[in-house]
Amino acid sequence: MDPTTIALIAGLMLLGAALYTSVGHAGASAYLAIMALFSVAPETMRPTALVLNVVVASIASWRYARAGQFDLKLVLPFIVGALPMAFVGGGISLPPETYRPLLGGVLLLAALRLLWPSPLERQGRIAPPPLWLAVGFGLVAMGLAAQGEAILLLAGQDAQVSRLAGDFLAILLWATVPNLMAGVLRTFVSALGRPVFAMAITAMAIVVNAFGNWIFVFGNLGAPALGLDGSAISSVITACAMLAAYALAIRADRRLRRYHLFGRWWRGEWQRLRDLLRIGTPIALIVMAEAGLFSSAAFLMGLIGQAELAGHTVALQVASLAFQIPFGIGQAATIRVGYHHGAGNARAMGA
Repeated sequence: MDPTTIALIAGLMLLGAALYTSVGHAGASAYLAIMALFSVAPETMRPTALVLNVVVASIASWRYARAGQFDLKLVLPFIVGALPMAFVGGGISLPPETYRPLLGGVLLLAALRLLWPSPLERQGRIAPPPLWLAVGFGLVAMGLAAQGEAILLLAGQDAQVSRLAGDFLAILLWATVPNLMAGVLRTFVSALGRPVFAMAITAMAIVVNAFGNWIFVFGNLGAPALGLDGSAISSVITACAMLAAYALAIRADRRLRRYHLFGRWWRGEWQRLRDLLRIGTPIALIVMAEAGLFSSAAFLMGLIGQAELAGHTVALQVASLAFQIPFGIGQAATIRVGYHHGAGNARAMGA
C-alpha cells in the first residue's frame, strides 16, 4: 500500500475518532468501514480496529471519569455481556468471503438506526425486561451453538455431518439474539392489535432469506458459492432484517411508539422482570419439553443415517407448517383473554 493511501486512511481514522469520541463512542465501526473501503485484508482489519478502539476508548473513558460522568451501574451490564462474547468471538475464525458480508450487514443496520433519532429527554416510562431476557438467554444459546460439533459428536452423530453442522452453527449463532428480540417484538405488536405487521415482516423475511440463499449458497451476483455456510449467512442477514423491520414498524405506528419501547432500555423494572419470570418459566419449560422431544427424534434419526435424517427434517417442516393455523388461533385467544383479565371482566373471559 503506497504512502499516500496510508496517509489518507490515517486522516480518515483521525476524523472518525474525533467524531465518535465527541458522543462517547470509540469508533470501531468507522475504522472497519474505512479499512473495508480501501480493501484492507480482514486479518489486518480486526487487530487494527481492536487496538485503535481500546486506545480511543481508554482516552474517552478517562476524560469522562475526570468530568464525573462515569456511572458504574450503567457500565457493568455492558462489561458482563462483553467479556464472554469477546471470548466466544475470539475463538471463531471467519474466511473473508463470510466476514465481509457480515460486516457490511452490521454497518448497514447501524446506519439505518440513524433514521429514527430519539431525544433522551422525550422518552417515557418503559418496560424493558423482555428484551433483556432475549439478549441474556440468546447469549447462553450462542455459547451452546459454538460447541455444536462437540455436542453432536458426543451424541454419537456422524463425524462429517457433525463437522458440517458445527461450521453452520458457528455462523448461525449470530442470528440468535436478533431472532429472539424479533420474537419479543412480534408478540408485542400482535398483543397490541397489529398482527398485520408480523405477517408482513414474516413475508419479507421469506423473500430476504430466499434471495440471500440464491446469492450466497449458489454464488450469484458475484458472490462465491458457499453452500451450507452461505445458508447460515443468509439466515443471519434475515434475522437482522426482521429485527430492523419490527423496530421501524414500531417507531412508525402511533399506537405502538407511545410505549417508548426503545427508550432508556438500560433501566430495568425488576418487579416486572420477576413477574415475567414467574409466569413465563412454566411456559418456557413446556416449550422446551416439546422442542426437546422433536430434537431427540432428530438425534435418533441421525444415528440411523443421513438420508433418514433429511427425510425426518422434511416431514417435520410439513407438520410445523400445518401447526401454524391452530397456533395462530391459540395466540389470538390468549391475547383476548389477557385483555379481559386485565380489565377484570371474568364474564368476557368465559369464566
